[in-house]
Amino acid sequence: MKVVTVPRLEFVGATISAKMSTFLLNELTYENVPEFFWTDSRIVLGYLKNEAKRFDTFIADTKSDRSR
Repeated sequence: MKVVTVPRLEFVGATISAKMSTFLLNELTYENVPEFFWTDSRIVLGYLKNEAKRFDTFIADTKSDRSR
């Protein structure tokens, strides 16, 4: 069994919340809804801000999904 770290789980949570927000904004009829996403994880914020291509496969694939 592969060990999953807490920062990775926090990153997955951030990714899921962004995908859910996109889905809900597309499905609901609200317009101009401000979006706010909060995290207390500096590691997740670092993953999201970093533009380098040196991430492991999981993080790189998830970031590329987010930028589409």
